[in-house]
Amino acid sequence: MKAKVTASTAAEQPFLPFKVQFVVDAKGRKTHAQLDIRTFERLVEELEMAEDVRAYREVMARNEPRVTWAELQNSLMTDAQPATVDVSNVK
Repeated sequence: MKAKVTASTAAEQPFLPFKVQFVVDAKGRKTHAQLDIRTFERLVEELEMAEDVRAYREVMARNEPRVTWAELQNSLMTDAQPATVDVSNVK
């Protein structure tokens, strides 16, 4: 089977704000999409941002008590136990 690359026009993909090319099989079915690297990287960034927003909303929906950064730092400093290391066997 021979594949061929076809370019998509804005009219074919009006919902996409970028150009995309498709690889189609011998029957004309789209099998792969090609994007320029800048577009791909921008899409990855957008997906990562969407995941961050989803995670933030999930945490905020829990309505758990919140602490300030200063309270957290203070808690970590007062609750921290000094690390001890047994060096008696070190040569």
